[in-house]
Amino acid sequence: MYKRILLGVSALALALAQGMGAAELPKTTQKALAELKLNASMLEGLDAELAVPKAWLDGAAKEKEVVILGTWDDKQFPTMTAAFRERYPSVKLNYHRAATAARGMKVVIALKEGRVVADVLTSIADAFVEFDKMKAFADLRDLPVPEPVIPEHPGEGALARQEQQPLHRIDHAEAA
Repeated sequence: MYKRILLGVSALALALAQGMGAAELPKTTQKALAELKLNASMLEGLDAELAVPKAWLDGAAKEKEVVILGTWDDKQFPTMTAAFRERYPSVKLNYHRAATAARGMKVVIALKEGRVVADVLTSIADAFVEFDKMKAFADLRDLPVPEPVIPEHPGEGALARQEQQPLHRIDHAEAA
């Protein structure tokens, strides 16, 4: 599963490459594919499949860092983001590990005060009700998602989940 996460982060890196021309797979991704005995051809066409508007890329380039709050340990996070960091060395990932309840409530309190303390928050758990009351969710169905990479597991891909229910993100503008 850990290597699947690594491939997922690599797919995100490929998605962000849109508008910059297709790039060679990061060496970290090549290594993961080799360790899993998978052919790199399985990722052919992923750049086009995950295309995003140029305005999104331009906006991302203006950010100084991406603040991520999660539960991965300090050894897992650098490993699972290695391909992304290799592809985008100018993007600084600022990771902070925190317990689930504390992580969500920290963001809720900050939003209520008009502050933004995180760009990515994993598992909002107990804070879900508070985010919902604040109308801090936005529909993410406009985000590109890859087709399942492993054909024998078509129901486990992001696309299958997206069709079942809208994905959400914290919308700082609406919550402030």
